[in-house]
Amino acid sequence: MNFLTLVSRSKKRKERHETPASSGEASWAQRDEDSTPIQKGQNHGVRLLHQPSVPTNTLVDIVFVHGLTGNAYSTWYNEQHALHWPSKLLKDDIPEARIFTFGYDADVASFWGGASQNRLANHAENMLGDLAGEGEETVSKDDRSIIFVVHSLGGLVTEKALQLSENNAETHLRQIEACTIGILFLGTPHSGSGFAPFAKSVAQALKIAGKRVNTDILDALKQDSQTLLDVEDWFGHWLRRRSEKGKAVDITSLLEEKELPIVGKVVTEASTRIFGYPMYGINENHMNMTKFTSAKDPGYKTVTRELRRWIKKLQDQKGRDRAIH
Repeated sequence: MNFLTLVSRSKKRKERHETPASSGEASWAQRDEDSTPIQKGQNHGVRLLHQPSVPTNTLVDIVFVHGLTGNAYSTWYNEQHALHWPSKLLKDDIPEARIFTFGYDADVASFWGGASQNRLANHAENMLGDLAGEGEETVSKDDRSIIFVVHSLGGLVTEKALQLSENNAETHLRQIEACTIGILFLGTPHSGSGFAPFAKSVAQALKIAGKRVNTDILDALKQDSQTLLDVEDWFGHWLRRRSEKGKAVDITSLLEEKELPIVGKVVTEASTRIFGYPMYGINENHMNMTKFTSAKDPGYKTVTRELRRWIKKLQDQKGRDRAIH
């Protein structure tokens, strides 16, 4: 589906999200034992898609976080190939992982509009609380490691959640930051110079979709850019603190290589790059860079290569720790 088709369906999409999925649509991700079924309708909060058949064999939790205008279903789903790759492919390629999604209201108008101008922090708080709640299911939760796979603004929601986790008064909430070992960013802006074009692209998308882009929403986008700048400032310092503690966080950024019709590139190369960490291209536009076609898709191979690399490092470290003790 191209972007023009996608945005033309935006009004219908909102209606679908507010209405429970029909029996014909019911389970879009095959339900594994002890997993939570999710549908094409609302899927807010943390949902478990898959866990190893022997839960005690879980080495890492992988959490998928969507961006603006997306949701826990559509962001990671290729409609043409009827493939939701986190639930259909990843469980075989990363058998040591529990796989989760986190969903939130990512409609642009409601995200930044209305009385609340600080929805980023609200979503981050909800995400942190939900993740900590899921952690209670883990047999040895203190040993659990977390990897986030995030798209667009979902990366900034994740960063804000980690900021709220660090130095939190509650032990179970601090655990989320302490257990994070890697973040895979897909089309996430990281620099102040990238936030203004990002907001402009969002506004253009709204206009194409036939939505009224009023000054209140645009003002909120502009005002919230300071919140985004503050989060990015914290994020850079946090990465350095973790490295200095000998607990470095793995980071990989993936860049959209194609433009959206009319809108162009939503996130530029300069805004995507995090200095000192790898960045690779995905030969798709901002909307489709998360919708892989098969296990042979070059984008999927890039994602799984990075995830396996990080997990191999984790396995090696745990092996060294066991040898010492």
